[in-house]
Amino acid sequence: MLDSKRKAEEDSAKISAQEEQQRYDEKMARWKQRYIDDEISRETYNAGLELIELDHQTRLTKIYKDGTEERKKAEKAIQDLELKSKGGTASANTDDKQAAEFKQKYF
Repeated sequence: MLDSKRKAEEDSAKISAQEEQQRYDEKMARWKQRYIDDEISRETYNAGLELIELDHQTRLTKIYKDGTEERKKAEKAIQDLELKSKGGTASANTDDKQAAEFKQKYF
């Protein structure tokens, strides 16, 4: 009984993960098209890519159960993105405020 319940939960997570992957791919395609159409600068494009990726990985951590390999990969990706964007020197509050302003303006 527990095995069938676990299997059902895993299947549900896969469906949700597939839906999230599709959402992510569509968002990336739209963002890339805005850059190709010269609607945004290279700097804005790169910053947006990081935010889209961070949002995607955050959503994946909510889909996968704690302790699964997929969740660990998503958590690692989030840590790497945060370290990269902060460069180890910027304050978290400043970065969070800038990210919120960026999201409001472009998304």
